[in-house]
Amino acid sequence: SSRVAEIIRNEQPQTVVGWGVETAIIIAGARVLTRHSGRYIQHVLEPSRTVLEAAIVARADEIIVTGKSVVQASREMESLQSIRYMPPAAVAFDEMVGRDQLASQIGLNPSKQWTLCVAPLVSQSRIDRLIWGFDQMAVARNDVEHIVVGSGQLLRRLQRRAWIEEVDASIHWFEHLPLLPSLFRHVQLILQSGRVAYGGCLLEGLSHGIPAVVIDTPPSRDVLGDSGAGILVPTDPGSEFARRATELLENEELRTRCSSEGKQRAKEMFSKEASLSKLLEVLDS
Repeated sequence: SSRVAEIIRNEQPQTVVGWGVETAIIIAGARVLTRHSGRYIQHVLEPSRTVLEAAIVARADEIIVTGKSVVQASREMESLQSIRYMPPAAVAFDEMVGRDQLASQIGLNPSKQWTLCVAPLVSQSRIDRLIWGFDQMAVARNDVEHIVVGSGQLLRRLQRRAWIEEVDASIHWFEHLPLLPSLFRHVQLILQSGRVAYGGCLLEGLSHGIPAVVIDTPPSRDVLGDSGAGILVPTDPGSEFARRATELLENEELRTRCSSEGKQRAKEMFSKEASLSKLLEVLDS
């Protein structure tokens, strides 16, 4: 927070916007150190987990959230009654790197199908469940490679788990992937096995028309809703996740239908114009 405090003290901004609960703690400390009198707007991706966390977020002059489930959960906290909903934006990328070139650059097999998961490697993401799903999918198909993008303290443990399950050869791990925007045009399926803000890369997946198989959580339901853009899978039985993912990979007609509905949902519910308009409304209020 000392670095943030230094920036605020030197620049004296009229408005400070914090993104994510982690920044709420940093900015709250910086405001005390600098006695900054400008507006402080806090953007929240996930509901506060504790009363203390909610109290820190509540110190903001404005609180904006981008998930309807977060709105509901936040209003159940006594200190977080005054919040505003801002729909997130689903944007398609223009990068047009060819499949063969992309495969060569990041070590994939261009002749195989690719799945993608973007998530922090923490317990809530349940990547262990994803690895087990990869193992089950391999029984039916050996022509699939899996891309996992994310960093976190569980990376080494998860890689060892993949080795034990004997699926490590089919998984490509990236803590950071600058070519990720180019990847969306070549991925056949997006997978999300736990609770992740925005469902990881579900919004980008909708814009590109990539079908998704995700565990049914409030963040993933916020993105997919009751649309046919993807499949929301219950936690139990555990085999259902791999079964539905395999079904989508094998059923081209179903993938095409999911793709069309995903693009339509992105256009109707998550346009960048609507998101930007709401943000500017908050900034100008």
